[in-house]
Amino acid sequence: YIKALKLDLEDEQGGTTAEGIHLGAMASTVDMAMRSYSGMEIREDVLWFNPRLPEEVEAISFILRYRGHRIRLRISHKKISLRFLKCRANPVKVNIRGREMTFRTNDHKEIEI
Repeated sequence: YIKALKLDLEDEQGGTTAEGIHLGAMASTVDMAMRSYSGMEIREDVLWFNPRLPEEVEAISFILRYRGHRIRLRISHKKISLRFLKCRANPVKVNIRGREMTFRTNDHKEIEI
């Protein structure tokens, strides 16, 4: 994972970065962090999170677009922080390890996991 992540950032192949990016490697490393480490999936009209970070990863953070909302997420081994940035989208349901909540624009919650 680390080698794939560094592929374009540190020019691991000795000079090929100037020729272009390796989109497949970049997309899979981002996908792993966003879906695998966060345990993110969409089921039954609900955005689910079941985080499972490797011990070596202290935390991840990213902005997700979901049903018109931009959601700033930070996930650590102990908690998940969700901040719904200002927008005009309808409220959405989020489930974190079996706890379902409704979020609206400007909502911010930190949940122990």
